[in-house]
Amino acid sequence: MSDNSDIAVALLQFDAQLQAALNGREVAFTAVNESFAVLKFDQAVIWKHDLFNYPIITAASGLADVTLDSPYVQWLGRAIKSFPDGEGNVRPVKLSELPEAIVAEGSEWCSEHLLSCTLKGPDGFSRGGLLFSRAEPFTEADISVAEWLARATGYALWAWRGNRRHMWRRLGGRKAGMVIAALLLVCAALGMIPVQLLSLIHI
Repeated sequence: MSDNSDIAVALLQFDAQLQAALNGREVAFTAVNESFAVLKFDQAVIWKHDLFNYPIITAASGLADVTLDSPYVQWLGRAIKSFPDGEGNVRPVKLSELPEAIVAEGSEWCSEHLLSCTLKGPDGFSRGGLLFSRAEPFTEADISVAEWLARATGYALWAWRGNRRHMWRRLGGRKAGMVIAALLLVCAALGMIPVQLLSLIHI
């Protein structure tokens, strides 16, 4: 119970850090670095799509800046592009299941287990993705946490679209309600509150 309570507090702190970001670049940097407090990973990256729908890496954990022409970053773009289609905003992927050429080139850079998270704002449009990787498989609880992290990050990036901060003014109390509702769902997945209780809560 104590560990789960710590996760809930850390998720709220993460959301506050996103809100304190001064631009979209800081949002991405915060997302790939501060998310480690609630979800253990070896590497986290954020990408967006260019005009040709190709993944462009914009932030990576542990790096102040991303060098777009580095072999690792270019490989990441090809790897993300090769991910199989699937349902849901958060999908586990195994490195070994990707095309052989991708696996052969990236095995020294990337862990086996990946968690691909779609980033969306309140308009429902994809703003890219958040990718976590580590040696151990991601659990159902990890996936629930990743869903919350991706939702908060997607909304924050939407707020800074065109480098103009829209969301915190326009959503106001509505966003607070959505954050609480999402946090309740994560807490239920972690066993902190009975799922049945959620049906009695209206936000």
